[in-house]
Amino acid sequence: MDFTSDSFRRQLYLRGRLSELRERFLEIALRMLLKDPKLSWYVMDGSGVLLRKYWDDNLRQLIRYGVASDSSKFAGSLLSLTGDVAIDVGSNRGQLAVIFAKKFRQVYCFEPNESNNRELRDTLIINGIRNAIVSQLAVSSTSGTAMMRMSSDYGHHTLETCHLTSVVEWAPVATTTLDEFVDRNSIGTVDLLKIDVEGHELEVLRGAERLLQRRQVRVIIFEHSPVLLKANKHPVDEVANFLSEYDFRFSTFENHELEVNQFQTLGQLDVVARLH
Repeated sequence: MDFTSDSFRRQLYLRGRLSELRERFLEIALRMLLKDPKLSWYVMDGSGVLLRKYWDDNLRQLIRYGVASDSSKFAGSLLSLTGDVAIDVGSNRGQLAVIFAKKFRQVYCFEPNESNNRELRDTLIINGIRNAIVSQLAVSSTSGTAMMRMSSDYGHHTLETCHLTSVVEWAPVATTTLDEFVDRNSIGTVDLLKIDVEGHELEVLRGAERLLQRRQVRVIIFEHSPVLLKANKHPVDEVANFLSEYDFRFSTFENHELEVNQFQTLGQLDVVARLH
């Protein structure tokens, strides 16, 4: 068969359209069956984390992939890393917090949104996690109070001004810095620091400068999102430049090394920064 022919391309197109229509039909059927907003059920994602799902969640993703999150990539070779303390900044609904809790003696979770915080606690309970401490705080460069942009997507709340999804409301949230939190709780070395704060990563790190100066953070996972950084008028390489000053080296989850100058052209990516 000629794989470059118009006939073959039309076959692929029709198969793709049929698959898409089938998914759409199943989604509509599920929404009709599950239209009660109080109705929920549990699914297990690819890494074995139990999650509560609701009628308005991404049903097409569940139909297509049979999983509820992309957390399985965190459960592989990277998290052969274990230790005493993991800090999860921007825990959302707790998928990764469960994985971290199975690898580290103590996990500290930060999730300022009230609804997400409630779901986070529920996720920890149904997965039998007892070594995670949850704080309803936003992490930034200063402690006090800040206005949070509450998005139409529960994973897109942020202390930044802009996002790709629409804003529902602005709400005050309590903030802390990692330096202050670690000192107050007599935490020594942080074996893993995960940051997912929708473009606010640099401010989180600025609030951890004492920790970084003392070389008390071993590994940092952060989301590199050039679209959000540009939307909020931040240099796209600001986090990499900042961490490189504290002797961190960068790689992908597939262990491909990244140079600081590459961040100018990288797309959306989860980055691993290791203390050199």
